[in-house]
Amino acid sequence: METLSYRELADRWEVSLAAAKARVRRSGWIRVWQNDGTARVQVPDGAFPSEEEKESVSLGDTVPSEEPTTEPATDLATLSATLLATLRLLEQERERSSLLEREAREFAVRLSASEVRADLEAKRAERAEVELRGLREPATHPLREPATYRGYAKPKRSLLHWLLKL
Repeated sequence: METLSYRELADRWEVSLAAAKARVRRSGWIRVWQNDGTARVQVPDGAFPSEEEKESVSLGDTVPSEEPTTEPATDLATLSATLLATLRLLEQERERSSLLEREAREFAVRLSASEVRADLEAKRAERAEVELRGLREPATHPLREPATYRGYAKPKRSLLHWLLKL
């Protein structure tokens, strides 16, 4: 196990200091603060690839193959058959799409008609409710509410009440 500073880790990984700190935090490695204020990280063995591993990493086979796997005439025939099949599928999907669009338009028309009917029914219900409310409630003056005193008409004060200020 090695103990390295964040700067040393950033140099080894060839990343910025902030990236090195983030990687240490994500990895959950132990950090130790020294008396001079620097932080050192305990890096487990195998955190850095060895020189042999770096050299053995290949980027793949970059040499083109010498001979094609099939003849060009066969490839052309296969490609044209695939293209025709794809065009047929495309035409089927277009027909299906136009059918679905037509059904969606018809549904939208039916939905809007039912919404209009529902609005009319709601307005009729409101008018009926207003008519019933008018039949149930007694006619009152439109500008003032009737004075009530615990559910009864408010008693008038006599001269005696005024004099005694009760």
